[in-house]
Amino acid sequence: MVASLNDRESCKSQAGHIDIKLIALGLKKRKSTKALASLLENNKTLFDSKLDDRDIDDKRLQNYKEEYFPASFITLFNKLGRAEHNGWNAFHYLRGWTYDKNKNKQAKRHDCLLPIEKFQTDETKETYQYDLFSIENIPHYLAYAGYEIMQL
Repeated sequence: MVASLNDRESCKSQAGHIDIKLIALGLKKRKSTKALASLLENNKTLFDSKLDDRDIDDKRLQNYKEEYFPASFITLFNKLGRAEHNGWNAFHYLRGWTYDKNKNKQAKRHDCLLPIEKFQTDETKETYQYDLFSIENIPHYLAYAGYEIMQL
């Protein structure tokens, strides 16, 4: 299945903010000639060391359930997840999308176009994992693009 133009542009917008997310963690990226395996290992190790307040581990993230939805967004990991979701909201609102409890892509309506703290249903709460995945996978995205993560 080919992603829609809106979905592709949304992904580009998300990638455009990686540097800001890295800065929030006291990190930056630089082009590297290191082997992919080395980049993957180094990026993940350094990135994970900055998210030691993460209250959700990789295994639970893969099987995310509504019960893991944070009561408050106080850890850096959850703050970054909330910021990611706010960016996703802004992208869609600026392109004419509106909130509706019944998602309809053709009509540009979505049930997740709310501040994340207002998610009420199990389904919308479980979609928060996608915001967390986008943060969790930054080391991989950068490694595959040939970038090394380093301290600021």
